[in-house]
Amino acid sequence: MPSWTSCLFNFQRATISCRTFRFLLSKTSHTATTTTLDSSLTRSRSGRRFIRSATGLKEMDKTRRFIVNFQSSDDEDEKISLSFTFAGKSSQMSRQKSEPLSSALDRIRGNVIKHAEKLSKKKGKFAALDTDVRAEISESLTDQFAVTLKTHEGLEVRSDLCSIDGWKDGHVIIFGETEFTVEVNPPTITSISLPDVIMVGFTVYPRIHSEFVDLTKCEIYWRKHFEIETAGVSDATAGVPIHTGFTYKPNISDINSRLTVTVRPSDGSKFGGQVKAVSPNTVEAGPGKLPFELRHEFTSEVTGPGVLRVLSYNILANMYAVSEGAGEHFFPHCPTNYLQIDYRKLLFTKELIGYNADVLALQEV
Repeated sequence: MPSWTSCLFNFQRATISCRTFRFLLSKTSHTATTTTLDSSLTRSRSGRRFIRSATGLKEMDKTRRFIVNFQSSDDEDEKISLSFTFAGKSSQMSRQKSEPLSSALDRIRGNVIKHAEKLSKKKGKFAALDTDVRAEISESLTDQFAVTLKTHEGLEVRSDLCSIDGWKDGHVIIFGETEFTVEVNPPTITSISLPDVIMVGFTVYPRIHSEFVDLTKCEIYWRKHFEIETAGVSDATAGVPIHTGFTYKPNISDINSRLTVTVRPSDGSKFGGQVKAVSPNTVEAGPGKLPFELRHEFTSEVTGPGVLRVLSYNILANMYAVSEGAGEHFFPHCPTNYLQIDYRKLLFTKELIGYNADVLALQEV
């Protein structure tokens, strides 16, 4: 083989989606729109802030936010998304960019009143609501209830403006006497989670859905919790601080703890509401010295001028690993838990990164 080429071929190990692996290699996202790493994750409602724990998404705070989302384009047919929470209901509306601002405000008012009337007729459900929610419902049903939009200086925004020109960062929209701060395209983490399997010595990458976020500009904090009860709380300061940054590599002292990662999203100019993910399971000990770590001794350095390292890697597709009868017929000597994607992904990712390849070709992705 020519001296200028160092090739590594056909190390079969595990499985990972190609789009996720591309993210793992870059470790950053520079998009200002939607970053998608795991389509199975649940999307949260804009206008409320959530955390995701082993039991699901939880709200972190109740700041009164009125979220306005739209893409920056000249397409007048493109919709504007309006999101807010009032009278116990999280609402999302889609409006035309070109419609008068007065029409959008009238529709908001009408939807709020319709919801309030519906709840007020259900006496038992109404009585069970929080006091603040009942007060907002009652306020919505008064003749004086109005929805107005003002600048941060308190001046009313002209109602004849097009919607696209009326919604601005820092404006205040008022429902009766309740004020909301308008946020246009705020950096938002819509979903976040940690993998099921976390082991000592293997880097942990959070799975994130985001909108209008530059992950290189976010504030990211890691903590560990030895009491399961404390891992699910919304207090971002609970637990022992262990790291800052997008990824974290657990060590021996983390064994039997749960990890949490708190992200305060940013687009480089402003921050959005922070969210937190809790690991479903505790940190485990690693498997010890692995065969690929011996091969890494030959690829510990990146190639220099005139040298090209090519890696071809046949990745066992997950559909084959978990299909009915796979363990019995294809992998009879492999324990079932070692065939699970989150376990194999840890080994697989560490192996590929350690080869420092210039050209990487994957199969069965």
